[in-house]
Amino acid sequence: MDSVVIIDSDSEFHTTKSEFIIPSIKFEDIVEEFRHFLMEIYTKRRAHWLSVFDSDYRKLKCQVRFIQEIMDGKPVVSCKKVLVGELRRRKYEAFAKSVDATKTKDEDEKHDTGDDINASNINDNDHGCLFGRSIKSSSTVSKSKIAKRKAEHNELEPLSEKDMWCKDLDDEYAPTAMRSHKGGLWLWLPLSNSAMFTKDHTSHVAYERVYEPAEDSFLLLDILSSASETAFLQSRFFTTSPDPLVIEIGPGSGVVIAFLAAHASTIFGTRNILTGAVDMNAHACVATTETVRRAISSNAATASAAFLGAVQGDLLAPLRDRSVDVLVFNPPYVPTAELPSRGGSSRDGNGYKGEREAAGNSFEEDSYLLALSYAGGKDGMETTDRLLDGLPRVLSDRGCAYVLLCAQNKPEEVKERVRRGGWRVETVGSSGKKAGWEKLQIIRIWRE
Repeated sequence: MDSVVIIDSDSEFHTTKSEFIIPSIKFEDIVEEFRHFLMEIYTKRRAHWLSVFDSDYRKLKCQVRFIQEIMDGKPVVSCKKVLVGELRRRKYEAFAKSVDATKTKDEDEKHDTGDDINASNINDNDHGCLFGRSIKSSSTVSKSKIAKRKAEHNELEPLSEKDMWCKDLDDEYAPTAMRSHKGGLWLWLPLSNSAMFTKDHTSHVAYERVYEPAEDSFLLLDILSSASETAFLQSRFFTTSPDPLVIEIGPGSGVVIAFLAAHASTIFGTRNILTGAVDMNAHACVATTETVRRAISSNAATASAAFLGAVQGDLLAPLRDRSVDVLVFNPPYVPTAELPSRGGSSRDGNGYKGEREAAGNSFEEDSYLLALSYAGGKDGMETTDRLLDGLPRVLSDRGCAYVLLCAQNKPEEVKERVRRGGWRVETVGSSGKKAGWEKLQIIRIWRE
């Protein structure tokens, strides 16, 4: 190459002999030249996403309030236009719903029967985000989504533009799994490219009732299949008998225990492992069983076929003493004022619930089941503390546990408390985030 073309920060082209320019170029100079452009981009990006998260948070709160008040018989619904007026009187914040531009006002009026509050288009669409969903499907508007949006806003708010840039660099070059959300497909590929987990494995899961795989789930997959942890697990279980029992507590959709079962030989060095799960949510138990079945079926060469099932139970209660060799727990770690509890219910004189109350109780039950997956009480640790207290009873002599924590769980204090119980504990992986309450880490607990 005889010459190089350089574009400076003013978008001007410069051509020079390569032997003169190449030795003098420094990475720091390039970064400094374009830094103010990057900061402008991140300033706009930060403002945009803070606005999106805040708007979505407020919108979800309105939707949950609207659904609950409809269940309770207030406001009284007669027709859409009257309902919109009632919503304004009750001081609902207005969020316009996007509608198909090809729909005309005449078409909307033509389909307005006066009693369908779920029509997808309304003339007074200041509150359009509250319409277009049946009561049955409205259970997907859950407290977990509200908490997630609020958490995303709180995580982003303290970050400076430089923090965001550094985080992007960390995420881009950190040695973790690749994930793609394009077209609604999430894909998990370990660095060895020896295994793949796709959304097809969980297409059966009803996410209005079961926790959807998220960054904490992916972090567990990353760490459990990492070179350091596979070496640890294989040294512990490859040549010993009986076959190790691997249990996940609170599996949700089942992606973690399904991955361990499907890639047993890769992770444990042997296909001869037993797997199982325990969850308070019966829907999660059903989902987990099917997820494991699909994962094992599509990875026959590496899978353990000995899945014992997913049983409904409270944490460690269904497990026999000193029976578990590997325990995995992705707990409800979000700090909340209290742990979730079921609402009361009543029946009519014949012992049957009315249609409105049945629908309302269904929504409350779905919200309760999802809240179990994220609400951790004081410091986000009330459920995790119960599990940690029970580990000495259920873990075998060679047993170990992997427990996920977030920054607000005070992980250093947690580890010190575990050590005082005579266990070894260390952090074996983290999300690498530089700020925000949701910085995650996974600790391994074991005895030599």
